[in-house]
Amino acid sequence: MSPKKHFDLRAACIAFIAMGAFQANAADTPQLKPGLWETKIQRTAGGTSTTTQFCRDAASISHTKELEAAREHKNCTSVRAHNEPGRWIQDSVCKMGPSTVTTHVVTEYSSENAYHVVVTSTFDPPRAGMSGSTTIMDGKWLG
Repeated sequence: MSPKKHFDLRAACIAFIAMGAFQANAADTPQLKPGLWETKIQRTAGGTSTTTQFCRDAASISHTKELEAAREHKNCTSVRAHNEPGRWIQDSVCKMGPSTVTTHVVTEYSSENAYHVVVTSTFDPPRAGMSGSTTIMDGKWLG
């Protein structure tokens, strides 16, 4: 896997972890259904896209919350999040190797069956030749 794809995938994974942790804690956002989910991830870097399927249950939600808590304490100097009806917004400043990554995440829930996430990140100094990226994730419940 190229460094650009690997780094962009890491940023997308962090966003996904954050989305799951916030969704599990937010009173004003719908609780996503357990079961089979499909997530499409589109990246501006290289114009790549990936589709994955995974099962979501109470154990995976709990594990996601634990991963997010560990990530916040270990690598981030600032994590601020707030919810609005149907959406979560997170801003963070984290270290990934030698780079400081400043990320803005907007997660919108259209229902308990679907979500849309836009992750905008900047890297200082640039990583793998990238000074920034945008990742879009769309998830839908399959059953």
